[in-house]
Amino acid sequence: MTLLIALLAFVLERFFTPLAQWRADQRCRRGLNWLNDRLGRFLPRAVVPVMIVLGLPALLWLLLWALPEHGFGSFLASLIGLGLLLMLVAPSQAERHSNALADACHRADPAAADACSAELGLAPIRTDAQRVAERIIVLGFAEWFAVLFWFAVGGIVAALLYRLIEWRVQSDDNAAPHRLCIRLKALLDWLPARLYAALLLLAGGFNRGLDAWLDPAAPELPLAEANTALIGRVGHAALELTRSDDCGDTPSCLIDQARWVKAASAIVLRVVILGLGLIALFTLSGWLR
Repeated sequence: MTLLIALLAFVLERFFTPLAQWRADQRCRRGLNWLNDRLGRFLPRAVVPVMIVLGLPALLWLLLWALPEHGFGSFLASLIGLGLLLMLVAPSQAERHSNALADACHRADPAAADACSAELGLAPIRTDAQRVAERIIVLGFAEWFAVLFWFAVGGIVAALLYRLIEWRVQSDDNAAPHRLCIRLKALLDWLPARLYAALLLLAGGFNRGLDAWLDPAAPELPLAEANTALIGRVGHAALELTRSDDCGDTPSCLIDQARWVKAASAIVLRVVILGLGLIALFTLSGWLR
């Protein structure tokens, strides 16, 4: 059922448009913040995030454990898994922002292109197209691949735990649980980040990507930053595109920069499909159910 749920989530997320609006409202994140604020009125603030991060997956595990393994219980568990997976993937809708950015570039609309770049958390594409492309590739890992990896490894409980840890990492809290979540997420990202980078090699330029992976001049970074840097470095090289970062305001230049966005979005899609293929392979081999 792991493969079927992952495939259904992939298809529904791409083609069922009401999900896009639901995610655009950030309802999951707002719900978690609301729960954190509510519990914080009655419990110590430092304890509440730990309760949420550990308590929600524990409750989900108990619910799934209580369901019968066959018949309606198995069907209900699959529905719960599909519904939660759809809530966990693509929370910031990076793919739709990148598609809007490519469209703005093709229309040679600098204002719209700058706004779309800002949605991705970056400077205008006219000044740093390569960085925008790297950001799209890194977001492909954060939005899809990491969650699918932990869903395949540990089921929907592991995927939920991973996303809750990420939720705490993105908070502005500097308490000890927050710092622990940062270190824990870096450890959880280590293996899937390298698998993602390996699939980037297969989905793009293998030789250039491998050279970037093995680059002896790559700086020594903390684990969390090293994971992101590896994905960005390998993804950039695997695109096999070259252009100076300095791009003027002319329409022709802006249109030309759109190829970075399209190439980055395309390679992310290919990597996700390859990841689903890996899940299918392990399912057929009997390693996954």
